[in-house]
Amino acid sequence: MPQFDEFEIRMLDILQRDGRKPVSELAQEIGLSTTPCAR
Repeated sequence: MPQFDEFEIRMLDILQRDGRKPVSELAQEIGLSTTPCAR
């Protein structure tokens, strides 16, 4: 089973609620820059 860090868990939670959220908004909500979120 893969291990997820805090940012990945928050990212999955946000995307489950709104899967069409732009990467820039997602990054801002979880506190990362856009590049790591896009990957």
